[in-house]
Order: sequence, then structure tokens, then C-alpha cells
Amino acid sequence: MSETKADRLETWKKRWETNTFKFHLDHVNPNLIKYLDKLTIGQSRVKILLPLCGKSLDLLWLYKLGHSVVGVEGCEKAILQFFDEQKLNFHVEKVDSIDGKCYKTEIGRASCRERV
Repeated sequence: MSETKADRLETWKKRWETNTFKFHLDHVNPNLIKYLDKLTIGQSRVKILLPLCGKSLDLLWLYKLGHSVVGVEGCEKAILQFFDEQKLNFHVEKVDSIDGKCYKTEIGRASCRERV
């Protein structure tokens, strides 16, 4: 029997709950730094989507450069850890269209969306 999307999400949630993941970097992804100018086409203050973002430091780095960042994550714990560890004030909004929540900084340039 093949694994369903719900099964995969539960597997990831368990990894976050038990801190048994090896993919999180303690630094900004070097390829993002190297290719940022190509990604943004040399523009400043663009909106950047980071799917399956976890608590990636890439979000904060791009945010500090002045970009608007939107992270998408299936595990609320990862999102809460990101905002807590980076000491960013945020609020939560319900998003009916995705049956989920949106966690936004007070000025709205950083947000993470979680589908529940």
C-alpha cells in the first residue's frame, strides 16, 4: 500500500515533535546566497515563496534584505519555532480557502501558511 499525503504529513509532524530531522541547516543555504541576484532578477523588495520551509534561516535572511517572504509548511511546531527563535512578533489568521492558518509578522512582510 502506498503512503498517502496525510501519512506523509503525519510522518513529518512526528519528526518535528521528536526533533528527528536532519535537513535543517543552521545557516542560510549557500546556493540561495550565490543565486539570489538571478532569483530576484536584481530587484529589491520582491515577494519570495519558500515551500516546505520548516524554520529555515533563509526566511529571515531574505526578510532582513527587505524582501517579502511567504513560507508554506505543514507542521505548526516548525512555524512557531521559527517566529520564536527569530524573536519576530506575529499574529495568526484563519485562512478558509486552504483550511489552514497564516502566521504573519506585524508589518506583514514575513508570513508562513499552515494547512491543517
